[in-house]
Amino acid sequence: MANRNVVYRREAMRVGEFDVIIEWKNVVRINLRFSRRYECFRISAPLTASCKAIEDFACSCLPWMRKQVGKLSEKKERENSVAVQDLTKFRAMLERVIREREAAMGLHAERYVLRRMTSQWGSANPAKSTITVNTRLAAYPEECTVYLITHELAHFVHRGHQREFWELVEQHFPDWRRVRKQLRD
Repeated sequence: MANRNVVYRREAMRVGEFDVIIEWKNVVRINLRFSRRYECFRISAPLTASCKAIEDFACSCLPWMRKQVGKLSEKKERENSVAVQDLTKFRAMLERVIREREAAMGLHAERYVLRRMTSQWGSANPAKSTITVNTRLAAYPEECTVYLITHELAHFVHRGHQREFWELVEQHFPDWRRVRKQLRD
């Protein structure tokens, strides 16, 4: 079986107001995705796909592309609006949520670190009994913080994201799917 991650050819194309990176790979169909990390659109296309077919596909996706960029703009605006006073309020709320979640789950972290992170909302280091929380979370509703602390404390019991991990999260935060979706949008 051929590796789907191998890129045989790469080109850039302008579609509407967007630059799109096209990668020809061992894939079955043309697929478009938005990379939030690099803030660009990427198309994976079968080796046999023509530029015309890819361009037609991309043009048909322009409404979706505009929607993704709009979501990103809203998210950046919301996150950049977090002022110092908001962070002070967030710290107080975070400390309360931590106490509540630790008591409910019977778990404890020795140290919590608040840090601006670029690619994740939080992280757990069970070996050092530390949880790191992204400062950007201050721009979101409290339930997002409750979910994140529940999620990270669950890593003290289950290191990965296996079925048992999600069962523990669900036991202590049944609505986790909806809230996680809110953080991903």
